[in-house]
Amino acid sequence: MFLAIILFISADVSSPTPSLFDALRERPAAERIMAARDIYKANLRKVDSASAFQELSRLKTLAVELDDRALETSVYDLQADYFSVNRGFNDLSLRYYNEAIKEARRFNLPVRVAVQTYKLGTFYNTFGKLAQANRYFVESLDQFREIGFDNVPRIAFYLLDLSNFYYKVGDLETSRTLAREALTRNDPKEDHELNITNTIALTSQGMGDEDEALNYFFKALKAAEQKHDS
Repeated sequence: MFLAIILFISADVSSPTPSLFDALRERPAAERIMAARDIYKANLRKVDSASAFQELSRLKTLAVELDDRALETSVYDLQADYFSVNRGFNDLSLRYYNEAIKEARRFNLPVRVAVQTYKLGTFYNTFGKLAQANRYFVESLDQFREIGFDNVPRIAFYLLDLSNFYYKVGDLETSRTLAREALTRNDPKEDHELNITNTIALTSQGMGDEDEALNYFFKALKAAEQKHDS
């Protein structure tokens, strides 16, 4: 009886605590970062920092175990996001975004360097610091171009977001150029066609190109109808 109790306690102690991120083991490497972000947003974004960071530490351990360096660098992104959501503009988020960039460079992951640089710009943009946002958006855009737009997963999303930023600050020509680039690379799985065509229409209208504006407003309407029908 005593031996049985010892064995039971030993088994209980040695059993690893399940992690929210264990399901990533079954995911293809290309899907893990977005899947991890979805898990984080659904379960950890608004919990206490000790619980959130304990789970994110497990995610990093899992990334190392899977030899997934891109996933490993993304942990810093989630840590930065946590403090952004819960503290607003803050130095810890800046630290974690910069750590993500540093780690991506150390691992020689140019796509992750570009994406994390873009996200640092997004952080500044979120809190109305437009000059700093522009600095990192320009830097990330140069990096995306150097890599080649077609070699960057989700590039249409990034280009559209950059286009929206430049529309907001009144640089309509840059906004329209980026939106056109995004349209040629729209991924049907994410399907940003409606937002992209609407942005091209608005920028064209703002630049006085009424024919193109009307053309893309009709395209946006058609995309909206198709999305509603689906």
